[in-house]
Amino acid sequence: MKKMLILIGALCITSLGFAKMNDGVFKSEAKDFDKRGWKVFLDLTVKDGKIESANFDYINKDGKLKSEDVEYNKKYKEISKIDVPELKEIFSEELVEKQNPEAIDSVAGATQSLVQFKKLSKEAIIASESGVKETVKVDL
Repeated sequence: MKKMLILIGALCITSLGFAKMNDGVFKSEAKDFDKRGWKVFLDLTVKDGKIESANFDYINKDGKLKSEDVEYNKKYKEISKIDVPELKEIFSEELVEKQNPEAIDSVAGATQSLVQFKKLSKEAIIASESGVKETVKVDL
């Protein structure tokens, strides 16, 4: 209950724009693996109260990353004209530049990934503002 109140308070402060992010690495991830066996996650690094980097990827039950799956990314790029390594770079650069996940522009062929990235980013930012070091589990 106490943790929930802290998160609600942080959300209220965040919406007003008064909260300061604490330095460190803050993690958020999907509660469950998707139907294809992947779980999306984000590691957000904050330094001097600002987002320094964001590592966005998907992991399977064997611990393999989607961004490193050459065959998957080749097929995905043929269909969507973009692959997971490119998405990771674009999303991280945009978040570092804008410091606000809602300000990130859409990326053709990656609508669902962007929605997931924004949700995970918001939760990691709230964790940073609240000082929550545990990985935040998110319903996606």
